[in-house]
Order: sequence, then C-alpha cells, then structure tokens
Amino acid sequence: EVYNGNPRHDSHNKIARRFAEQHRLKMLSGSDFHIEVDTARGGIATSRRLNTAEELLRVLKDVDYDLITTSGRPFSPARILTDFCDLLRSRK
Repeated sequence: EVYNGNPRHDSHNKIARRFAEQHRLKMLSGSDFHIEVDTARGGIATSRRLNTAEELLRVLKDVDYDLITTSGRPFSPARILTDFCDLLRSRK
C-alpha cells in the first residue's frame, strides 16, 4: 500500500511509494475507512467489472488499474463522480 487515505495520521505515503518504485513492487491504495468522511479517500479504479477474487487478482497482476488518492478532500457524491469522470478521460 503506497497510499493510505486516513487524514488523521501520517501514513508516510511518499516514503511508501518511493520504496515500492525502487523495488518494483505492486502499488495499491486504501481508504483506511473508519468514519463516513473517509469514504473514497483511497482505493483502485479499473474499467473491468469485478465479481470474484480471481478477477481482482487478474486486474492487479495486469496492473490494469489507477490509484485513487484523494487526501484532504471532503467526501461528496459530486466529487466522487467528477473524479471518476476525470479518471476515465485520462485513460483514453
């Protein structure tokens, strides 16, 4: 995990990302969801529909995903939709 979205502690995200890049490790992002405002502060986005753990593993192995890293931004459905649309546009 190179990004931990919990805004209430220092997750050392930059250090984790640098380490993963230096050692060619898979990079993942997590929201560290504990309360409602933590929703969607981290995770992965993929264009594939996932129904099983095996499908998730295939996406991870293929690196067919983008990291969601939305630290410091309050939760809102409009923001989530806007960020998702921006992500889709950037993948073209």
